[in-house]
Parts: sequence; structure tokens; C-alpha cells
Amino acid sequence: MQQMDSMNMSVTEKEGVKQEIMHNEAILQRTKRKKIKAKDFEPLAIIGKGAFGEVRLCRDKVTKELLAIKKMNKSEMVQKKQITHILAERDILASSNNPWVVGLKCSFTDEKNLYLVMEFLQGGDLMTLLIKKDVMTEDEAKFYTAQIILAVDSVHRMNFIHRDLKPDNILIDKQGHIKLSDFGLCKNAEIKPRLELGVKSSNSGSKQPQQIQIDFKKMLEFQKKRR
Repeated sequence: MQQMDSMNMSVTEKEGVKQEIMHNEAILQRTKRKKIKAKDFEPLAIIGKGAFGEVRLCRDKVTKELLAIKKMNKSEMVQKKQITHILAERDILASSNNPWVVGLKCSFTDEKNLYLVMEFLQGGDLMTLLIKKDVMTEDEAKFYTAQIILAVDSVHRMNFIHRDLKPDNILIDKQGHIKLSDFGLCKNAEIKPRLELGVKSSNSGSKQPQQIQIDFKKMLEFQKKRR
């Protein structure tokens, strides 16, 4: 109301805005109550394949938003005893409000498959970028190394270990920043800082690349002692 007052809107205009807001909220509530099905999404292309299924680029038929949908065969997951890992992946994506982790929009099932509906990152993955560029410049290597360190650190702060970190699972958004994906092998664990390496622990949240200060001399000395 205060914003509308500051815009000098008439009573009729204010009422129209309020009615539109109420209408949109009603649509949102109906959408939340609606059971999500695979047919609600238009498949466009296969962008990845895994042990239990595939990842498809899809378009939401209502919102027209592009999404990455991971479809996994439930019977194969049971046979290979991977239910715990898959549920762990779903839980970490659902509970995470982490800018370094791919966002989970929702999940649903049908008779055969489990679906994870995730944000689509237009930049592809790091493996594709490495193949395309062949050799990175020093600045590019520093940039992506710093980003990966921050991303892994953020997952460790959540007390999880990724355990499947590779270029294929490092996605890139349209701004060029990375996000970690595929937490199917992740494990919950208490992460303790390695203070002997000269890295100070902090609970102030994720750091920026320029804030990372590691004493490489102490790291080298530590490695020599282990030999």
C-alpha cells in the first residue's frame, strides 16, 4: 500500500493492482496443490545420462520456464541399493539455499520413475568448456579454481562430502559462475578444519575468491613431513 501511495495511484488503479495480486496468489496456491506429473513438462533434449536414467532439458508448459529434469528408474535404484544415496541427493538439494549448489524446484514420482526438477544452467558443464577451449588462460584457471574451492567449502559447511567431484558435475550459469550438481554419492559427515595447514576456520559464511588466504609454505612443509 505504501508503495502504491508513493506512486500517486488512483483508488481505481490501486483496486486493480490488488485484484491482480490476489488473482496471482490464487493461481499459485492452486499450482501448489496440484499433483505434478511428467506430462506437465515439454521434453526438448537429452543433456545428460547416468547410472539410473537421464537428464532432459524441458519446458514447463504453464510458466514456459526451461528446466533440467533428472529421471531415475526406481526398480534399478532398488536393485543396486542406491535408494539412500538418491534420497540424500534430493534432501541436500531441497534443503540447500546455497548459491554454489544447483537449485531443486520440486520432485515427484510415477509408477516407474523418480523425477528431480532442477534449475537449468545455460553455460553447460566444465568438461564441455575444457574440451572447447583445450587450454585455459592463467586468469581463467585461477577464476574457476577459486570458484570450485568456494563451492566445495560451502558443501563442507553443510556437513556433506560430495564424493563425485569432476568436470561433468560442475555446471556453469549464464554469468559464468559455477554450481555443483549430482549429489548421488554425497555423504553426511562432520567436517573439521585442518588447522595444521595454516587455513583458519570461519563460520561467517561462504567466502569470496579474494578472501581466500592459504599459507602455501605451510602446506608444502606439511606435505614434506608426510613423506
